[in-house]
Amino acid sequence: MNKNIFKEQRFKYGAVSVGITVLFIVAVILLNVVVAKLVKRADIKIDLTKEQVYEITDATKDYLKTLDKDIKITVFMEERSLNDLGKEGKSIVEVLNKYETYSDRVTVEYANIQTNPEIFTQYSNIYKGDLTNYIAVVVCGNKIKPLSQGDLIDYTLNSTSSSMDASNTTEQAVTSAIMNVVDDKVIKAVVIKDKSYFYINSLTEMMIANGYEIEEIDPTLGEIPSDASMVILNTPVSDLSPDMADKIEKFLYNGGKHGKSFFYIGSYKQGEMTNLNNLLAGYGLKVTTGRVLDLDTSNLMSTGTSYAIRSFEYNSRYAENLQNKNLPVLMPTPSPIEILWDLKDTRETQVLLSTAETGVVIPADADTSTLDPMTLDRAKQPVMAVGSKYDSMNANSRTGSHILVLTSPEMLMSPYFEYTTLNNAEYIFNAINKLNGKEQSIVIAPKSLVNDMLEATDKQTKFMSVIATVLIPLAIAVTGTVVYIRRKHK
Repeated sequence: MNKNIFKEQRFKYGAVSVGITVLFIVAVILLNVVVAKLVKRADIKIDLTKEQVYEITDATKDYLKTLDKDIKITVFMEERSLNDLGKEGKSIVEVLNKYETYSDRVTVEYANIQTNPEIFTQYSNIYKGDLTNYIAVVVCGNKIKPLSQGDLIDYTLNSTSSSMDASNTTEQAVTSAIMNVVDDKVIKAVVIKDKSYFYINSLTEMMIANGYEIEEIDPTLGEIPSDASMVILNTPVSDLSPDMADKIEKFLYNGGKHGKSFFYIGSYKQGEMTNLNNLLAGYGLKVTTGRVLDLDTSNLMSTGTSYAIRSFEYNSRYAENLQNKNLPVLMPTPSPIEILWDLKDTRETQVLLSTAETGVVIPADADTSTLDPMTLDRAKQPVMAVGSKYDSMNANSRTGSHILVLTSPEMLMSPYFEYTTLNNAEYIFNAINKLNGKEQSIVIAPKSLVNDMLEATDKQTKFMSVIATVLIPLAIAVTGTVVYIRRKHK
């Protein structure tokens, strides 16, 4: 008599076992598909890097929520190829993809222009120029902002190791580009061409990245452009000529309409600046020679060959938009600013940064081998201040011109301008924005890529994906099959 194997007990147990195994495999595969979708559209990745180089700031996230126009970011490279270009390429990919994660208005596209040349041609027609030196474009309607590799990754020479240190500036560049293509207003700042003690590339690059147009001028050849909002003078080796000082004063007066600003960056390396100080005096400020020191060593930080003064005190008027007021600013080797008055007719001054009450001034001609700093007079020493002239005394409707003075130029240089653990970049840039009436602006500092990071190449990512989606389910299937066969032969 033939047995009906379908009615045997062991077949029933085996069928149930196989069924459960199949369902489990299907569930694992579906789970992987769902997770892949979530990773694309939800912020479920964890950035374990110290500088949070794979994340975008809360300021950008909040700005993306306000977008009412569609933005398309196109990278002229495949995502896989960019992701394989070491930590620089991976950090670019991760940051770019965050924009699509946090806004339905933003689309990120990676295109191989070798196999899809029409994409490159399309954007070149919108740009009306050559895009061959750019790696990506940000587009809104018929407005386009191209981005070079240098916009997304910044390299600076490490004087200690003589190697190039990389910083991720992708968020800075992309957020600025989005703001540019959705807003027609661009503020122009001019830099006076002169021999200087320090370079301020970090400052001008950040201004460009945050919606400013920068132009270098030689005012000895003509007047300062009337369409400029700010003039920048960086640590000149010699004093201003009377003619140049007059041109700056005329620019600030603006035919009685005011509404202009002058950013003077001074240095302890300079000597007496008579003509410059005559200009500053009209705004209640004077820069004197010497170096500022804080006698409280808890407020000092060694910078190798010199020192920096640490401060947590901010002027509330200029710190309104700081994301984290608990972060300090570092002021390397500043020189002192004398405040001539607080209020005078339609003029006023504001101190933005100063030392604690333990600050002293070491005279420029002092013999530091014999000088005892403890014998010097102690007081708060201003190192960053604003002087303003207004067209009326009505604080609710007046228009003013301003002079911003900073006497620690190294505050504007790498690494002080790049560390996210400092407020140097954000605080200084907030002041610049406020003086120029730039209401909608986000200050985003570069993020150093020097430190080791947890990262995986595209090949490693694919390998891990194969393990999760193929090998693990296969192992489960094999295990289930073995269990079934062993039970069948019991």
